[in-house]
Amino acid sequence: MLKKITWLIVIRLFLVTLFLSIGALVFKIDRLFFYFLIAGVYLLSIIYLIWLLNKKVLKLLLIIQLLIDCILVSIIVLYTGSIDSVFTILYMVVILNASVIVSPLIGMITMAIACLLYVGQLSVGFYNLVPFIDVRPWTQNTYMVLYIAHVHVITFLLVGILSTALSKKIHQMEEKIKEKERFSLMGELAAQIAHEIRNPLTTISGSIELLEEELKTTIDAKNLNVMKAIVAESERMSNIFEQFLDFSKLDRLTFTSVSVQELLDEIVILLNNTQSLRNVTVQTSYDITEGVFEADRNRIKQVFWNIIRNALEAMLQGGCLSIRAYEDRERVYIEFRDSGAGMTKREIKRLFVPLQSTKRGGTGIGLAIAHKIIEKHHGDIIIHSNKNKGSTFLVSIPKVRMSE
Repeated sequence: MLKKITWLIVIRLFLVTLFLSIGALVFKIDRLFFYFLIAGVYLLSIIYLIWLLNKKVLKLLLIIQLLIDCILVSIIVLYTGSIDSVFTILYMVVILNASVIVSPLIGMITMAIACLLYVGQLSVGFYNLVPFIDVRPWTQNTYMVLYIAHVHVITFLLVGILSTALSKKIHQMEEKIKEKERFSLMGELAAQIAHEIRNPLTTISGSIELLEEELKTTIDAKNLNVMKAIVAESERMSNIFEQFLDFSKLDRLTFTSVSVQELLDEIVILLNNTQSLRNVTVQTSYDITEGVFEADRNRIKQVFWNIIRNALEAMLQGGCLSIRAYEDRERVYIEFRDSGAGMTKREIKRLFVPLQSTKRGGTGIGLAIAHKIIEKHHGDIIIHSNKNKGSTFLVSIPKVRMSE
């Protein structure tokens, strides 16, 4: 928030100094108007900075700044010719600032306010409600005024929509960059600490197991349970470091031809031979002709396992896991639908962020790795979920390996 407000202040000061200083030299009107405006904006900026330093109600400060900007632009446009003013473009600058620097929603609200204020100052200028406004004779034509006003309002609307789309795109790019930085950091951490910590953990675990074997007849049940707990925790920590190591190995993929049906059947057979299912029923459906795609088979299997494990953990009281595979000319699609606890939109956003598990006791690594593997295959994972209504994970993978 502090950064956004600072950017607004800096951009405003730059534009005011540039445009109004030149305007004072070019326009054949009272230059004091421009000088007073420049001084007023600098005074407002000082007030904004004092407010900013207090770090209180910063959202209100953002809204007030944008509203005052719209009002100031309306005054400038009205004073420099109303419908003929070259400063009409400043409305678009304010809309862009609101959308890109602040947020898409604030950008659209600012666009609506700009349209209303523009039409308002246009009415004042056209009907000569202010004596010192000089509107040229040709603009007195009602149809011409309506046409120019229509063009400007449509332009504001388009700028608002396009800048909103741009803002969302920038936000997505920033998230991807942050995600890549997190993965890069995770890889570096894994490479540096895994070997340093896993070996002592193995030694501790082995030593405790040896002591347990030798002393189990001489120590009481309480201390024996403590030993077992130490071994269990050591193994758990070792497993976590194994997952960390996966981050540093994701670039080394071995591509082969994979049959999606064979791979899923293999996973289902393994599931049925474990205790993982509890009261969960697994249903499979294949709407495929060939269903063959190029991928790292073990890595894709890991993705499916992680998604299935996540689904099973969401159905602790039992339920149904539906696995469906289908294809089109370019991609294969694998859909995992569970009847579990479901997720909120906020939980979905955190789902692929390392170390931010939505489950108690989770590491947040498994699905993060799955997402990264699919990304390396130029595929996608799309999630649809509602709280208490289950979740659907849709994985899509290109049939033909795509170059980096």
